[in-house]
Amino acid sequence: MSTEWEQNYPLCTVQALVRDISDHGPLFLDSRDASHRGNLKHFEFELCWLTREGFNDLVAKVWKNENKGNSEIDRWQNKICQLR
Repeated sequence: MSTEWEQNYPLCTVQALVRDISDHGPLFLDSRDASHRGNLKHFEFELCWLTREGFNDLVAKVWKNENKGNSEIDRWQNKICQLR
């Protein structure tokens, strides 16, 4: 990182990750900026949901739907949000 970058983003860190297949080494850039963390609320599964009438049908319906997203994790997160 350059001096200018470090001045503009003082909390930022860069980590070189292990490369597996490609000849390119991935870099992990962490801004450590809490204002851009999004929704930090984590998902908690409640066992009692399994006994609710229609729960299994709802999950099956949501899981079968096509979901927009840039990655598998985006699509998975969208499905979880639909179940809230």
